[in-house]
This record gives sequence, structure tokens and C-alpha cells, in this order.
Amino acid sequence: MLRIVTLFVFMQVCLINNAFSEVNTSLDTDLILATQQNDTDRIDLLVRKGANVNAVGQHGKSALMIAAYVGNIDMVEMLLRHGAEVDKGDEGGGTALMWAIGAQNSDVVNLLLKSGAGVNVASHDGWTPLMEAAFGGDSHVVIRLLENGSKIEAVSGTGKTALTAASYAGHANVVELLLYKGANLRTRLRDGRTPLIVAASRGHVLTVRTLLDHGVDVDQVDDAGETPLIWAVGGGHIDVVTMLLQYGADRTLRSKGGLTAMMQATYMQHLDLIKLLQ
Repeated sequence: MLRIVTLFVFMQVCLINNAFSEVNTSLDTDLILATQQNDTDRIDLLVRKGANVNAVGQHGKSALMIAAYVGNIDMVEMLLRHGAEVDKGDEGGGTALMWAIGAQNSDVVNLLLKSGAGVNVASHDGWTPLMEAAFGGDSHVVIRLLENGSKIEAVSGTGKTALTAASYAGHANVVELLLYKGANLRTRLRDGRTPLIVAASRGHVLTVRTLLDHGVDVDQVDDAGETPLIWAVGGGHIDVVTMLLQYGADRTLRSKGGLTAMMQATYMQHLDLIKLLQ
């Protein structure tokens, strides 16, 4: 008889625990939904009812990440006040600070920094808040991050630095700022591409000029032996090609595979560039 009673009590406890778990799961789901809907009052109510303020939704995004991305500073303040983990990462390791920077919500960025957000907390592939700011071209946030201790030479899994990110996106003002702050001009991606090669391949004239004016070798090569000129020709960027030639680029240089700028122009059928390179 005692065994039967004990088993009955155990089953009741299990049922209660399961019901409680289902309620909490429902509250957590509602919390994420309320955040997506910008419903600050409902978020406060749900947390007070027992919703997990650090619960995550699709792709591991927490309510704080969502609020940071949409730029609702009141919501961010509330979530932090209720104990949201400021450096919690999503499935890729991205933090609320990265989401706020990516959306260029500077007020939220400032609040997160004041709340102790880690400026050097990187995603799983090594992408940092500073790289995100440099890629987005937000010089003010770049300055704030550097003032708060961001590592200017942090390197991602593919070899990207903040300087590479800014060069890729063509933000000459951020490139200038990073160089002024001591960024390494010799940084390279895993395939040997430099900031100059990246900028030239993307057709960013002002960024190319900025890098060259800081003394970058106009004929530097990647691991395949391809120069900025070859890359610019391949992209059909006549303004960049013109500038590189003005800075003394050697049009006769060959890659390890024997490719020259003229051969690239001929292969791509860029008639204007063929004339320019003759």
C-alpha cells in the first residue's frame, strides 16, 4: 500500500513539474513575441509572471538582442534591469552589442557599453564589435569602442581585421581613423589579400587612395601573386585602375599563374581598360 501511495505522489509531482515547465515555456515564447512587437509593458508583465528574461527564440536570439536591433532603448533598459545577460550570444555568437552596432542604434550601443558589454567578445568566427562598426562605417561607434578597450588588431577566423572590414565596405573615413589609431597596414586575409587589394577589387576609389597615401605598396600581391591592379581590372573598376596607374602600378607584373592586368582585361572583354593599359 505504501509503495502505491509513494508512486501516486511521485506521478503527481511529475505532472505538476511538467505543467509548470509548459507554463514557463509559453511565457518565454510570449516574451520573445512581445519583444518583436515592441510591447514594453507586456514584456515587463511577462517577466514578473516568471518568464525567463534570457530565453531565446529563432537562431538563439534573446529578447535583449532583438530589442537592441530594433533600437528600443526603453526595452533594453527594462530587460537589463530584469537581469538580461548583456554578453549572451546567439547561435553564431553574436551579442546584443553587435546587433545594436549592425543596426546603427548608437544610443543602445552607448547604454550597453555603460552596462558592461564586452567590447572584445567575438562571435564564433572571431567577428568583433569593432569589426562590425568598421564594416558599417560608423566612425563615432568605432571611436567609442576603441576608447573602451577594443583590440584594433583582433583577427577573425578568415583573417579579417577592423581595417579589412572598413576597406571591404569602402568606408575611407573609418580606414583613415583606424590607421590614425595604429591599425596594421600589413594585415592579410587567409588567402593573402590585403586591405588595398580588397578595396581595389570592390572598386572603392577613396579607400584605395587613402591606403596609398599612407604608403601602402601599390604592387603588393596576394598568395596567388595577383596585384591590386589585376583585381581592379577583373572587377571592371576603371576609376580604381586609373588611380593605381597614377600611383605607379606596374602593368607588366604577372601572377603565379602568369596572369597580367592586360590579360585579365582581355579575358573580361573590358575594352576601355584594354585601351587604358596599352
